Amino acid sequence: MANEVKNDIDFMLMFGNLRAAFLDAIKDADAKTLQTGIVVKIARLCKEHNKLLTDNEKKTCISNIDEMKNTLKKVNSDSFLDGVLQEARIALEK
Repeated sequence: MANEVKNDIDFMLMFGNLRAAFLDAIKDADAKTLQTGIVVKIARLCKEHNKLLTDNEKKTCISNIDEMKNTLKKVNSDSFLDGVLQEARIALEK
C-alpha cells in the first residue's frame, strides 16, 4: 500500500476512502477488477492493522462492512467479493 498505516487515524482514512471507492465501483457491473482490488485492499488493511483500532473504531468499520455487503447484494451480487469482505469483518472481530 502506498500510504503507510501508522495509527488508527491513518487506518480510518484509508478504510473510508476504500469504502467510498467500493460503493462507487459496484454501480458498474463490469468493473469486477476494480471491485476485487478494492475489497482485497480492505481485507489486507483489516488483517494487517486491526490492532491499531479502538473497540469503537472496530465497531464502526464492522457496521460499514455489513452495509457494503448489503449494498453489494442489492446492486451487484458477487460471492467472491462478499467472502473477502467477510474476511475483513472477521479480522476486525478479533
